[in-house]
This record gives sequence, structure tokens and C-alpha cells, in this order.
Amino acid sequence: MDLSSHLFVLLSRLLSGESRADLPGLGRGALKEALRQRWQREIPRIARELRTRHVTLETAPPPVVVRDALFRLWRAVLPSGDLADFLRDAQDDRVLAAVLPGLTPETPTREVVARTATAALEIAF
Repeated sequence: MDLSSHLFVLLSRLLSGESRADLPGLGRGALKEALRQRWQREIPRIARELRTRHVTLETAPPPVVVRDALFRLWRAVLPSGDLADFLRDAQDDRVLAAVLPGLTPETPTREVVARTATAALEIAF
């Protein structure tokens, strides 16, 4: 089973109200690590996209930047924007609560994306 397939299983568990569920054939820790590695590779690209679209702490409210980063992180591993929207919406309150207090106007966009990824992983797993 590839990463996308495991994420679909995770999504179905989240939809059924089971957060932090173990997945058949792949332990929670292994899935978390696979997702962390994939997101680490995507962080520079996502930060560039946010800067190109002027979605940075210099140009947009911090919650907008974090929510957009969260969507793009999930979109990097899921083939559907609708599923990425769902996961962003399911996590955004907790991710915002974890990420916003540590941000300043000088926080680089790449760091915003990295902190968002860390918070999303901790919430999902």
C-alpha cells in the first residue's frame, strides 16, 4: 500500500470519528514518519508558492497563511483538493492554536510551513 492509500484509510478513520487510529499493515509511527519525510521535501516548494501568491506574514493575516500552508501540505500527498480541504478544515483550529502564538512578522514563510507541518502531524497522529 502506498502513502496515498494509507492516507485514504486515515481519512476514513477520521471521518468515522476515530482520530489517531492505527492503520492495518502500517503502524501509526511508520505512516507519520513517511508523511513527515514527504512534507519535508515539499516545504521549500510550498513556501515558494505562498511567496509567489503573496500569501506571507508580510501581506496576509497569519491565520490565512497557516491555513493555506496546511491545505498545500495535505494537497501534496492527496490526489483530491476536496480531501485536502476536508483535512485542513478538520485540523485548522488546533493547528492555528499551536502555530500562531510562535509567529512574528519576521518569521520566514518556510518556517511557517514547517511549523504547520509539525503541528498537523502531531494532531493527526
